[in-house]
Amino acid sequence: MKIQKQLVPVSDYLSEKELALYYLNEDTLDLGDRIEAWWIQSVFQAFFHDMETAIQKANQPELTTALLASRKDTLINILKNNDILEEELPLYVQGAFETPAVKWIAGDIEKSLWIIQRKNEYLINLNGDYTNQVTMPGLILDTNADALEGSTVTWEFDPNHFVWEDHIMWVESRIVNRWAMIVTGVVCILLIAGLILGPVLLRKRREIRTA
Repeated sequence: MKIQKQLVPVSDYLSEKELALYYLNEDTLDLGDRIEAWWIQSVFQAFFHDMETAIQKANQPELTTALLASRKDTLINILKNNDILEEELPLYVQGAFETPAVKWIAGDIEKSLWIIQRKNEYLINLNGDYTNQVTMPGLILDTNADALEGSTVTWEFDPNHFVWEDHIMWVESRIVNRWAMIVTGVVCILLIAGLILGPVLLRKRREIRTA
C-alpha cells in the first residue's frame, strides 16, 4: 500500500529527542496528547488537500475553496467523531458544505475518506519489522540501504517509522556492456597486431625488392 506523504511534519509536534525515544519504544514522556493532535491534523490536511483539488476540478460557482476553508472546524469535528459509522461519514461531510453543489465532488469525498480509513487500518495493524529487499542489475555504485550483499540491497525499519516520517529508499547501479568491452578488446588487439606486424611486413617487402 502506498502511504501518502505527510503534509504535517512531525517536527511541529515532537522534538528529535522525543521522536528518537519513541522509535526505541521508550515513551516515558507521556506524548499521547501531542501524538493524537499531530495525527488528527495530518489526516485532516490530507483530506483538505484532496477536497481543494476536487473543488478546483469541479469548477462550480457555489462550491469554492473559500467555502471549504470556512467549513474547516466543522469538518475536523466530523472526522474526529468516532461515533459516526464509516459508511455514514461521507454523508456527514457532504452536509457540512450546506450546498447542493457538493454533489459534484461526492465521489471524491468517498474516495478520500476510503483511502484515509484504509491507511488508518494499515498503520494500526503494523507489527514486527519491515524489510525491503531489491536486487539490481549490474554493479551497485551507491545506496542508502542498511545492508549490501552482491547486487542485493536491504532496508530494515521499525513499522512506527512509517507513521511519523517519509523514508526514501534508493540504490544506483551500472550495467557493464560486455559486448562493447569485447569489441573494444578486439580493436585493441588488432591495433597492437598492426603496430607489431606492420614494420615486419614492411621490412620483408624491402628485402624482396632488394633481392
